[in-house]
Amino acid sequence: MADGTKLFIIDTLRRISLALLGGFLVMYFLQLGSDTIYPIAAMYLIMWIVAVLVFYVTRNLVNRGNKLVPIRISTILLLAIYVFVIFTRHHIIDFFWVIGILRGLEVGFYHTSFNQMKSTIISNKSRLWFLSIGQIRTGIIDIFLPILFGFMLLRLEYHYVAIVMAFICAISFLFSLCLKDKSPKLGKTNIPLFMKTFSENKKIKKVMWVAFFSGLTYNASAFTLMITIYTALVLGSTFHFGMAAALYSVLGMVASLLVAKFGKENNFKTLSWSAVLIILSTFFFMVFNTDIYTVIIFACINAFFIVFASAFVSKNIYDYSNLDCVKDKHKTEYFFIIEVFRCLGRVLGLVLLILTAVFSSTLFLQISMVLIGLMFIPLVFINNRLGMSA
Repeated sequence: MADGTKLFIIDTLRRISLALLGGFLVMYFLQLGSDTIYPIAAMYLIMWIVAVLVFYVTRNLVNRGNKLVPIRISTILLLAIYVFVIFTRHHIIDFFWVIGILRGLEVGFYHTSFNQMKSTIISNKSRLWFLSIGQIRTGIIDIFLPILFGFMLLRLEYHYVAIVMAFICAISFLFSLCLKDKSPKLGKTNIPLFMKTFSENKKIKKVMWVAFFSGLTYNASAFTLMITIYTALVLGSTFHFGMAAALYSVLGMVASLLVAKFGKENNFKTLSWSAVLIILSTFFFMVFNTDIYTVIIFACINAFFIVFASAFVSKNIYDYSNLDCVKDKHKTEYFFIIEVFRCLGRVLGLVLLILTAVFSSTLFLQISMVLIGLMFIPLVFINNRLGMSA
């Protein structure tokens, strides 16, 4: 079995394991109390801060050690999260900070090595295809599991479904033990030296800004969290929420197929701008005219068109990791700084969301969401300036 296929399977098992910790966890929090936006946003804020700290602490371990060890640790942490959910049950909302810490550790350990392995194993030429197929794989998972979990949660409590996910985590860990790390060992990281390179290289500087704006807008951001919260609030039922999530995934998968077939260097700028302008126009309409129809229409449009922008952003980030000044000596530093900038964007968005919960102001929420939405414009502008070739 090829190394790329093994990496793909590991990532697939993780995505299955995470299926209950996204929108359904948010909906579970909303069902436990009316004033839950603060703990939801704070949980994600803690998660990303911890993740960055893990990226920094483990950077030399990943360079000089077995890159599968952090991935195995992340699988154990996922198992620990589900065990914690099983035992805390309805009191989980009081321990949102524990979930935030555990998820941050899991994300940090996983991505600190996964990004490097994906960058090394997958060539620039086949990267857009690989990313698009990954989107399709994710779409398939996100179509069937939300419907299944939505149906199960109508009849079973959240912590009972968590038991099933704990078994999947255990299987994922056992599978990872069968794999071997064949990636090259690198020397000790040198963040100051890379930052000097970063400050002198205009292309890398643009990539960092692209990472920042992606974290502020669509990449595990407050923007996507608010879409989840809006959808959960207007639908109410876990089954309806699961059906909506499945629909979003179908749309995302169709868009990924289109990117894989038509995503060429000569049209990606037009596709990116068109997608973002359509997203923003429907988003602003939803913010100021919020009801079940505008929420679902916007969420569907966003699920489809965001793929066009995000695919080209991801391709550029991975392609530029193979620049001569990066690929041989500074790949760990590169992805560490990428994640720092992404997390800075996420933190800024989540802080705005927490302030919205504190002030309980609809106007403040609208202003915050409009400001975050407008950040799609510099994201696409800078990414397009990079082009499609490193």
